[in-house]
Amino acid sequence: MNILILRDGILLFIICLCLHILIWRIHQPKRQIITLYSIFFLIPLFLNSLFYLINFFTAKQGFIIEFLPRHTHSELLLVYLFHFSLSWSYIFTYPAAQAGCPSLLMLILIKNSDKKGLEQEQIFDFFKDTNLCEDRINDLIDDNFIKNDGHKLIITKSGHFILNIFKFLRKLYGLPTGKG
Repeated sequence: MNILILRDGILLFIICLCLHILIWRIHQPKRQIITLYSIFFLIPLFLNSLFYLINFFTAKQGFIIEFLPRHTHSELLLVYLFHFSLSWSYIFTYPAAQAGCPSLLMLILIKNSDKKGLEQEQIFDFFKDTNLCEDRINDLIDDNFIKNDGHKLIITKSGHFILNIFKFLRKLYGLPTGKG
């Protein structure tokens, strides 16, 4: 395999990741998952089209811009396949990394107790006092995965789509569906 395919796939991912970090530092979008999809999937397609047009018109004029990536169509497909694999992995792990993950919060609580440790009841009491559930509901509403219909929460088409992806992955891994 051509090492340039791996290099350009990683480079494309890093560019998108830097753009993601920059946007979040300036202003966190309300619909974060949709914004991530746009950054990691639409922008690379736009850049590819732009590079292709620049290469096409400069080649017609008789000169070549050396720093622009040049790949055959099959190589370009491999670059994007690699980039999209990295991007999907990142997007799937992003919600857990940005949210208050209960397992990580438990580790922090136990670590902060120094060497004396914590009783399970203290951890249960902590989670009763947190807004962990409310924050996750607000995230799901913001990303249009659920909607608040008066006093009930209802799953949307986008929510069904994401849920089906995770159900498929759990089946693929041999894990029971509906339990995580």
